[in-house]
Amino acid sequence: MAIIGAAGAMSIGYLSNDINVNSQSFGVGEDTFENPITNAALTILLDRTYGVITTDFKDLITECVFRSTTEDLAPNTRLICKLLDSVNGDIIAEGSKTVSTTILANTPVTIPIENFAFPNSNNADNVHDIYIIVQGPPT
Repeated sequence: MAIIGAAGAMSIGYLSNDINVNSQSFGVGEDTFENPITNAALTILLDRTYGVITTDFKDLITECVFRSTTEDLAPNTRLICKLLDSVNGDIIAEGSKTVSTTILANTPVTIPIENFAFPNSNNADNVHDIYIIVQGPPT
């Protein structure tokens, strides 16, 4: 299992902010799980919704688009995208996708954000960090 953390303050001008991507191994007791990937790229898709007046809008993160840039993803690999808030680092929205076939390196995989802690929790103004968890197939 690999945990990819993408961190970046997402406020005014957030579309031009740098996103730092880190990969870490995961271990339990004396065992460390093998990382299924070493390098990745992440893109987020936004859906702008307007209120009563056109200057009242929300940019909702609707999908994370993940690419393993060096390794193929094996069938039954599960990808999880978690959106965290800036207050306590709580998970405020997430989505997951299990791939059914081998996904070649540099092939984008779209992860829809479908679970929300509260209405509009996926508003980019609420999101401080994004974590992608890559869970290798069961053995």
